This record gives sequence, C-alpha cells and structure tokens, in this order.
Amino acid sequence: DINKYHKRECEIMKDKEHPNVVRIIQVFETFFTNVNELEQISKLFKDEKVYKHFDLYMGTIRRNKTISAILIEMELCGLTLREWLNQHVNHDKNDLELQLSQIKIIIDMINGMQFLHKNNIIHRDFKPENVMFSISNEVDQFLFPLKIGDFGLCRVLHSDDFRTDKQNWNSGL
Repeated sequence: DINKYHKRECEIMKDKEHPNVVRIIQVFETFFTNVNELEQISKLFKDEKVYKHFDLYMGTIRRNKTISAILIEMELCGLTLREWLNQHVNHDKNDLELQLSQIKIIIDMINGMQFLHKNNIIHRDFKPENVMFSISNEVDQFLFPLKIGDFGLCRVLHSDDFRTDKQNWNSGL
C-alpha cells in the first residue's frame, strides 16, 4: 500500500520544525470515488515518478470504485539543488559570488542534516533533487534557506545500540 510510506513520512516529521527542513503543515486522509476527478488531478503531475504512483491509484479505483489517499500539505518550496547545479555547471569557478553561494548551500545542508540526526532520523534518499531552495520571487529563483525534503524513505533510530562509532568499532576487533 503506497499510503503507508506517506503515513510514515508524516509521522516521522510531525511537529519537527527547522529552517533547513521542509515543514509539514497538515495531513489528512480522504477518499476518491470519481475517476474523472482523479484524471483532472493527474494533469498537475509533471514528475514521471509521481505519475507512475498515480497510475497505481487509477487502477485501484477502477477495480474498487473508491480509494483512500493521504494528502500532505507541506511548506511551498522553490527550485531544487539539481536545477541550481545544472544552471551553474559552466560558471567561472573563481567567481566569488558563486563560491559564497556554494558555502551557504553546504552550511544549510549540514544544518538540516544535523537537525534530522539529532532527532534520530536517517534520511536515506539525500540527493540534489530532494534539496530545495525557498520559494522564489520574480527576481531570484534560488533563495535561501535551502530545505531538505522528501522523507518517504526515512527511518528513525530507536536506540543508541545502532550507533557505529570508533569505540564500538574497535571493541569488535
């Protein structure tokens, strides 16, 4: 069931707020019974991965005539780090403004990951597509702070027994 991943994502990130982590505003479950209504929603999907998941929903609703869906209202973000990297790949590496942006990007990613790790959350899908800039305005497409998102593959560590540190590593030798 695809909803279990969304439920886990919501449960893990519920009540977690940090400037470098995408905030979940609210979560609710709803039921769809109208295929036409769902097909209208499908036109909003630009991401092929999302559309494939949506295709699973369509098959279920055609068979069962109803389907439950978890709707997640999240903080609105702008372009991804992947889009920034693609736009800046051929820029002058000695450009001071570019270097300062790179430093800010790294600092924001570190701060976001530190927050997750302090909350015993392992992201497990950390990549440029899951790092977003703040919502853009007409002047600048890449506004800070950067935010880590997409927590569908996250896991919570429930015990310090799972830690791998120098002390535990050496004691096993």
